[in-house]
Amino acid sequence: MEKHVPEMAKLGGAGGVSLAVIVLLFNIQSGINDLNKTVADNDSRIDVIEYRLSVEK
Repeated sequence: MEKHVPEMAKLGGAGGVSLAVIVLLFNIQSGINDLNKTVADNDSRIDVIEYRLSVEK
């Protein structure tokens, strides 16, 4: 779908602009989802490290 955004934008009108905005928002949402997954993974790693440190005491 992303490949067609420049072609649709060339046509002008609200359709091309709307499609470009939708694709942009979809890409932003995908990036945020990836970031949330990374943060969750890091939180899990931190929990494991904290547990190991507390057990060693």
